[in-house]
Amino acid sequence: MSRHICSHIFQISDSLWYLPISLANGRVTLQQSGFSVVTETDFGLSVQYDWEQYMVVKVPASFMGRMCGMCGNFNGKKDDDLTIPSGSLAASIPALGKSWRVPGLPGEAYCTDDSEPKCPANSHFDSCACPATCENPSPPADCKTKCVASCTCNDGFLWSGNTCVPKNQCGCIYSNGGQKRYLQAGESIWADATCSTKCTCNSGQVVCEKASCPDGSECSIVEGIRGCHPVSHAICNIYGDPHYNTFNNRTYNFQGTCTYTVAQSLKRDIISVLIVNRSSCKTKSLIYTVKVQQEGVENVILTDFGLIVTYDMVYHVTITVPSSYHGKTCGLCGNFNGNKNDDFLLPDGKETKDVKTFGAAWKVPVPGVVCDDGCSGDVCPKCPENKKLVFEKDCSIIINPLGPFAACHNVINPESYFRDCVYDICMSDGDNNTICNSIAAYMTDCQNFGVTVKHWRTPTFCRKCTLKCPANSHYEICAGSCDTPCPGLTELIKCNIQTCFEGCMCDAGFFNNGTGCVKADQYSREIK
Repeated sequence: MSRHICSHIFQISDSLWYLPISLANGRVTLQQSGFSVVTETDFGLSVQYDWEQYMVVKVPASFMGRMCGMCGNFNGKKDDDLTIPSGSLAASIPALGKSWRVPGLPGEAYCTDDSEPKCPANSHFDSCACPATCENPSPPADCKTKCVASCTCNDGFLWSGNTCVPKNQCGCIYSNGGQKRYLQAGESIWADATCSTKCTCNSGQVVCEKASCPDGSECSIVEGIRGCHPVSHAICNIYGDPHYNTFNNRTYNFQGTCTYTVAQSLKRDIISVLIVNRSSCKTKSLIYTVKVQQEGVENVILTDFGLIVTYDMVYHVTITVPSSYHGKTCGLCGNFNGNKNDDFLLPDGKETKDVKTFGAAWKVPVPGVVCDDGCSGDVCPKCPENKKLVFEKDCSIIINPLGPFAACHNVINPESYFRDCVYDICMSDGDNNTICNSIAAYMTDCQNFGVTVKHWRTPTFCRKCTLKCPANSHYEICAGSCDTPCPGLTELIKCNIQTCFEGCMCDAGFFNNGTGCVKADQYSREIK
């Protein structure tokens, strides 16, 4: 195995830095010295580490008798160096090491797993080197008396971070708040915690300008590094009689007929109610950019902070929230903390195991409306066994391992959808629309997760339930009305995060004007 010259990248705060580094107005510096990195402070501490197995720690005489740890107490005596934090002597060397172990950190971290050095492109190994760098292209005259074994850039090249580059491709020194760091040519960094200012090393100069994360990403810290990372989402599904599948993927049935808070933010400075008309928690609502459009059979509400609500006006509702709301929601859709076992939290933060109690707690009073919180336990109606066998046949397309939804089975477990389908059909006494809507609920949720669903409607099964498409359009199992907007509506009609919806697509040569499919010149005449 060969040792690669890592030359060397550090994580400081929430970003990666190349050497050399200066912190706290020069009170702490990190520099490369051969195969090692040397950290020095203004009070005399020096730490040298070769990234593999060799470390040297130096402290000034002023620290004599004031030290502790694996390197001893620096009191001039050898006999009491093996002292543990309690002040007593360790019974053994392993006990000494265990006593000074720092909790919460990995036991080992290696830059390499190697033996002999392997130098990067445009460089060579030198047993007595004075490597020229972009920051210091001319080493001092006495360098050879203090030389170290290292990789040295070939003639015409200089060290830039961890590579050797031509002199005219050197990077920049970026200074900010008493800190200095090296940027390679073309390297960009975020200069703030909100990813609103980006600084780039361009032709030897650091240029900073306003910027933002692109659509589909957010400024966040992932694995310790701040940047524009893809936004993940959680979806709460509500369908049928009704059945709930929370943000944490917990399924339950709650048959209340009142108005309820389904999903709400715990924060006091953002919108509090997603799909009900009044808040049941004491939070403040603000005004956000909201767009409403139709995609397939779904009416879609989109916000500029990542909330998406879809409703087919009959049977199925989905609420989508971005990952920034992780652990910050409440209501019938759960708390979005990744734990399905504690979703039944009441507005006061206490937990209940009873579905009816949970649902009733999130009821929103509406004057003049008569409603109830449904049933629970043995009081709820049940499907007779003889009917259940008949309706199971209609719903079996959902769980058929060779059927049109087979590709979704590993993504969304179909069992609960199958049971809910049978129950809803039974409660509707075999209504054809209920059969089709129940199956379509599973189809929509599969499409929300990007699964390609095959055509499942046939001339003898749910064909009559297929929506009737208006003039100049046709049915598609995977359609998006935002795919063909009229010229001028591109900014107004935007696709949401779902891949597609079952619905109508404009025919070739026609465009969606928000209410139907028209020729492009017809839209222009309407505008005029």
